[in-house]
Amino acid sequence: MNRFLLLVILLLTFPLHAGAESWVVDLEDWSHPRSGQMVSEITAVRQAVEAWEANQGRIIRISYPVGESGSLWAEELSDWLISLGIPPASIELTPVSASRDNIEMAISGLGEQ
Repeated sequence: MNRFLLLVILLLTFPLHAGAESWVVDLEDWSHPRSGQMVSEITAVRQAVEAWEANQGRIIRISYPVGESGSLWAEELSDWLISLGIPPASIELTPVSASRDNIEMAISGLGEQ
């Protein structure tokens, strides 16, 4: 019975997550001196920008480590995304409670029209 219930729950929640993607920028990628070319060559940044361009009107959510350094990192990434053509209103910064050495970007409603 428990396995059946688990299977039903998994099947019911699957469509909510289908098509969702996220991209991670780790501290190692970000630790180099930054320029427009360098930032646009980070695979995660390039893929997030391409996904947003295919789904304009959606929001790029940037989840970053709590604290001053995480906040500064997220704000700088946001500024670079704006310089790459993402409108400021399409970027949302969200601190996460866990201490991490990376930032995660996700597009809300990816694949929805």
